[in-house]
Amino acid sequence: GRIVLASSFSRGAIDTEAQVLPATKATLEIRDVGSDDQGTAAIVSMVQRTLGPQSTGSVTVDVTVTRPSHDQARRSIPVTVTDVMTDRSTKADAVFVEGSQRAVATVTLVVDPSVTEHGWLASIPADRQPADDLRSATISTLSADPVLVLDRERLDVDEGSSAQWIERALEPIAGMGLAHRRMDPSEVRTGALKGSTAIIICRPELLDATGWAECTAACESGALLVVVPPTEDTFVEWQDPCAALLGPGVTIRREVMDHDPPRRLQPQQPASPITQLIASELTDLVAPVEVSRSVVIDGPSTTLSPILTMDDGSPLMVLSTRGRGVVVMLASAPVPSWSTLATKPIFVPLVQETIRQGEVLLDAGGSVTIGLGRLPEGTTELRPVRGSTTGEASLTVDPSGMIVGDEVQPGIMQAIQAQGASAESQRSP
Repeated sequence: GRIVLASSFSRGAIDTEAQVLPATKATLEIRDVGSDDQGTAAIVSMVQRTLGPQSTGSVTVDVTVTRPSHDQARRSIPVTVTDVMTDRSTKADAVFVEGSQRAVATVTLVVDPSVTEHGWLASIPADRQPADDLRSATISTLSADPVLVLDRERLDVDEGSSAQWIERALEPIAGMGLAHRRMDPSEVRTGALKGSTAIIICRPELLDATGWAECTAACESGALLVVVPPTEDTFVEWQDPCAALLGPGVTIRREVMDHDPPRRLQPQQPASPITQLIASELTDLVAPVEVSRSVVIDGPSTTLSPILTMDDGSPLMVLSTRGRGVVVMLASAPVPSWSTLATKPIFVPLVQETIRQGEVLLDAGGSVTIGLGRLPEGTTELRPVRGSTTGEASLTVDPSGMIVGDEVQPGIMQAIQAQGASAESQRSP
């Protein structure tokens, strides 16, 4: 075996050559990590790019790499992304801007449209710290399930309903974008939401107790829920069940706030996984947005994460999690009498990224990280998900859910259960 001793030593104070320890017959590698340590290149993230209509025959990811602070001469790092199911790979360079320690390589791989989940492995040339030269991820193609929009059809709304504006943003051009279907909130009964992975609630005041229970159950089972406040005055108290859906400590005030003059959005918006792919353009996109009416959403930072905020610091859009699911809520409706959101360039990418990045969060929540916990009960084996060229061996799992042995490498594995069922699992050492 090999033992790595990482510490900070004075230069020349200790022999840093590899040596064999007589007691264990293990190789000892002494690594100086002091202030003058040279550092190594590393992959820090691999994010699926899903902005705008995406071809079902290919998927694009952004792979972010870093270089050591001293290594300003290095202008680029080659990045290879491999589909571990097919062994198909593509290379691209991450090119550094002068003075920056980070660079992004944009890589596109052709995929089988009939397969919705792909195991991808990003790699850079190996260096003396190989653990950060690899990054694995489960990549999802466009969901085959249409987005479910809960709304009641109306013909007497001159400005258009929230659902109509949202549906236009989901599918700006017929056949391009995200498919969707409509359901009346009164039809949400036991089992009505089964199979729906993205649900947009445009008329929360029309959901009864059963409807809210079904929405909550769908979210806890792994669905994305987006809630829009009703645009008409109502005596139905939808705020409490909606706040309960968002999580502990959340309240939604019953009165609607009128803003005269209209609220603007803060130029610098918070970092959010929902807007990460449009973050570089967000300052320009939010600049023309005005909010005339809104509801007030209050909650602890441990429950709610802001996506967009108004100029007074109050949230226009928030994110929370519940069970295996994700909840997003808007504080203002996307209709002209409430805000200019739907008529500005931000709306189409914001709506589509909410659905797509929300589903990415759902996929991340469904993965299992080995090393921080135990595998699901009944798992007996982990098999590498690789093409025919793989030389990796399967890993044995003991009855307690722990891996037997120490030879664990980063990658995508398939968890084999005793009853014959299996589930994809991402692992890291």
